[in-house]
Parts: sequence; C-alpha cells; structure tokens
Amino acid sequence: MTYKLILTTCPDLTSAHSIAEGLVKLEIAACVNILPTIISIYKWQNNIEQSAESQLFIKTNESNWPKVESYIKTNHPYDVPELIELDISNGSSEYLSWMDNNLQQGE
Repeated sequence: MTYKLILTTCPDLTSAHSIAEGLVKLEIAACVNILPTIISIYKWQNNIEQSAESQLFIKTNESNWPKVESYIKTNHPYDVPELIELDISNGSSEYLSWMDNNLQQGE
C-alpha cells in the first residue's frame, strides 16, 4: 500500500472544516489536520498577492488520491486550488494500520 499526504489551502476556517469533514466522512481521507492561519504570498493574474489561509494536511492512500482530488476540485472555493500530493515513504505500522481501517479500499 502506498500512502499519500495531500496539501491544499483554504481561504478560511469554514471552508477548511467543510472540506476536511467531507473527506473524512466519505472515508477518502483517514485524517485531515488544519493549520488555522498561514500567510501565503503568490502571483495571481500578474499581481503579487498576500492572503491569510488555512493549510490542510490530508492523509490518504494511493487508490483514494483521485477521489480526494475530485472532491477538492468540486467543493473548493478557489478557481485553482492548491493540490500537491506527496508520498509517505515510511510511518509507524500502528498508524498506517489505523489509516487502512479508516479508508475506502480499492478503486
């Protein structure tokens, strides 16, 4: 089993909680951590922007990555939400087993 950490940001805690709860309820994320306030500096439509955002750390497995991506694209308020997928190369066997027990299995 390949495990994934997916990063996305939200404009506020309300949307962050909504996305996190939806992902966990659908069992396509075992856990979502919300870092309530980060400052993001980025270029958007040729302007340098600065925004307070909430960072989501989404833990899932490889087979659920497409479902997580689709859910975020459908439910996110941004036109172009951050979607970065990272491999989890190692973790405690107890935590990874817990993830397995809380995720949809298979395609």
